[in-house]
Amino acid sequence: MGKQNTDLNNETGISPPVNREYFIHLCNRSYILLYNGGLEAEIDKIGEEKILIAIRRILGVFQDLEEYDKCIFLRDLIDNKFKCKIEPLFDYKV
Repeated sequence: MGKQNTDLNNETGISPPVNREYFIHLCNRSYILLYNGGLEAEIDKIGEEKILIAIRRILGVFQDLEEYDKCIFLRDLIDNKFKCKIEPLFDYKV
């Protein structure tokens, strides 16, 4: 989604998009995809690790926007599908 970044504070090594509004738009579109059951196809195409990083970023955005119903859905999805606990990722603010 972005260019490679050598910033050690960014644990994923990938720069988030520059345009915050567009990034929020993409997060909302991704949420709709996940809400409508599109996770399996994406895991097959992208891989589990990248999906988890993306969901962590989306979770960070929704937490900042105080969209807690979406946060609850994403946490439940992760708990049920991946059987792991995750923390929001806020590197999109960089």
